[in-house]
Amino acid sequence: MRAVVIGSGISGLTAGLMLLRDGHQVWILEQFPTPGGVTAAVSKDGFTWELGQLVLEGLGRDEQLGYVLDELGIYDRLELKRNDRIYSFPDFVIRPPEEYAGPWWRMEKLAELFPEDRTGLEEYCRMYVRFREVVTLARLAERAGGLRGLALKARMYRKLLPLLPRAKWSAERMGAHLFSSEQLQAVFMSILADFVVRPSQFPGLGIPAVNPEPAFDARVPLQVSAVGRQPSYHSIVGGVNALVEVLVDEITSAGGKISTGTEVSRIRVEDGVVKGVTCADGAEIDADLVLASGGAKEVFLDLVGEDSLPEAYVAQIHDVPLMESIFMVHLGVDFDPEALKYARGRGIATQYGDIEDPEFVNTLPVSTARLMVIAVPRLAESLHVIRSLRAAGYTAELVATAYDSDSAKTLREHGVSRVLRPLSDAADEAAARIASDMTEAAQR
Repeated sequence: MRAVVIGSGISGLTAGLMLLRDGHQVWILEQFPTPGGVTAAVSKDGFTWELGQLVLEGLGRDEQLGYVLDELGIYDRLELKRNDRIYSFPDFVIRPPEEYAGPWWRMEKLAELFPEDRTGLEEYCRMYVRFREVVTLARLAERAGGLRGLALKARMYRKLLPLLPRAKWSAERMGAHLFSSEQLQAVFMSILADFVVRPSQFPGLGIPAVNPEPAFDARVPLQVSAVGRQPSYHSIVGGVNALVEVLVDEITSAGGKISTGTEVSRIRVEDGVVKGVTCADGAEIDADLVLASGGAKEVFLDLVGEDSLPEAYVAQIHDVPLMESIFMVHLGVDFDPEALKYARGRGIATQYGDIEDPEFVNTLPVSTARLMVIAVPRLAESLHVIRSLRAAGYTAELVATAYDSDSAKTLREHGVSRVLRPLSDAADEAAARIASDMTEAAQR
């Protein structure tokens, strides 16, 4: 069978490789210069920027994405690393503790911050475990099939029964039921911004699905109960584009063809049967099967055409809501982990953090230090550190850097005993050295 795949994102490349593994001819057409879609990378001057997700759910070998990669025979070609994430809010930050504090440390942290909602947090934990059990049993049943699959489905339905009364609740209603604090509701529902969906439009039982505990600490065990299992979160060493490169290599090695810079303008349909595609340059490619991984409206209304589809189906396509639009900003962070490693390897106490993090100052030895040197470039940041140190009880000497006289004056007004002027001090020292050298030369 001759198959044409429109789009070389992860779905298009995966479908193409699966068809090749089944013995079919595959031609993948990509409109952009490089394959990968939103999981491609942009490279320039030796630097590479990812366009897609940096951390992926379910990449473990026995998880949903892992199953697919294993079935394709490429799992072992990828180097994976378990990761977690930090949630930063205006008044507090949720980050993994330095020493592992158990699988429910996040719930304990939230209970300390919102003691009035401890009962709701406990109820959420019970719902979370049961939800994970339902999902685990459903996936096991799907893969098992036969009588064992039926038995697993029966167990799944028994686990599901206590959740059914809330099956039609929205996330907004579920959050209000569990927590009185709107801040705490936001902790569990802010992730919905990634889906561009309102809490009133998102299912309440979906809240545990988008808040898996291993996402907040890679040390959390994946087994949450005797039956329930949580998803893991991994990054791919080399970026998600490393997966694209492996798929492309496997496809081309198996005889598949990938054409970039090739835009499809039409999917040809004759008497209700797909016959191939027409490219923007007028070239026609015959095919027995056409797979398209683009948006429903673009594929069916633009490429297939309404005249080739039933009216009821066209109406359904028109009603498909637009889910989201993504604007990504890539930031370069001036941080060298080797510098920390070097210092710590020589016994120098080193702490890395964000000075704007309200909890960062608490990691510093404010009660024992006799001198604090603040060497951040901007005045506002210096003043923020000074206020944070004073609020934490630091009373000893402060030294800070300034790059102009007004900043130096402001720092002194805020209790800085000595202000360092790197630029002017360096210039003064350079002038002094030049003058000294000229004097010595004259004397010789």
